[in-house]
Amino acid sequence: EETHLCLGTIYREKKEYEQSVKEFQEILKVSLRKNETFFHNKIINEIEISQRKIVLSSKPRILGITLTNKCNLRCSICDIWKDRWEIPKKIIQEIVGLYPYLEQIVWQGGEVFLVDYFEELFDRAVSYPNLNQSIITNGLLIDERWANKLARRNINLTIGIDGITEKTYEEIRKGGAFKNLLNRLTTINKYKREYNKDVSTVDRMTTIMNFVVMKLNYRELEHVVDFAKEYEFDSLQLYTIEGVVDLNNIFLHNDREALEYIGKIKPQLL
Repeated sequence: EETHLCLGTIYREKKEYEQSVKEFQEILKVSLRKNETFFHNKIINEIEISQRKIVLSSKPRILGITLTNKCNLRCSICDIWKDRWEIPKKIIQEIVGLYPYLEQIVWQGGEVFLVDYFEELFDRAVSYPNLNQSIITNGLLIDERWANKLARRNINLTIGIDGITEKTYEEIRKGGAFKNLLNRLTTINKYKREYNKDVSTVDRMTTIMNFVVMKLNYRELEHVVDFAKEYEFDSLQLYTIEGVVDLNNIFLHNDREALEYIGKIKPQLL
């Protein structure tokens, strides 16, 4: 089964599409899981991709969902919160209907923890063993109860933190308190340590720190890795600022001082 899956992917990468299809079809002949909803859809999806179909009969395997643009912050680099909306209930039912076929679902906002039905959606997704959930959040609304719930699940928790000092964080993440953020991270890590010690790496919750680099914070890059380690993040993601055209976008405006500084500390960051 795994051999055919691997070969099918390799043949497709080599543009040998007909042979790729044959390898995937062979799985449906020999696999004991061929009638399982998730597995059957996965193989049919691989076949249709290798057939280069435009309209697929198979269901999506990865889904990214913006539930709302409501947010508890008014970040200086974001205006998504200005026109409030939530995803229609009809679409919610379509999302739930796709759970049996999904490998991954990414929840984001706005801020998902402001949506009153998000917990129900999250809990229902947990019952599908093949489904990994990712949550993109500012982390400020994750209280003890939510931290306990999240730590016991196979999820990736991505927290946006664009400043590692109180002054910078609160200047960018307007409406957010840096001390509150640190308290939330401490709470999350308490439960993360408690549950992760007894589970496999596949089933454990992972935490990811997102840091968007801009004029307001680029001088904190020198210490951002230390911060991520101190607060027990599994990984750190650095992004260039996008969607902003003012001077905060040091890359768009080719800010020589900022870019030279980044170039100087890059080896240390790596």
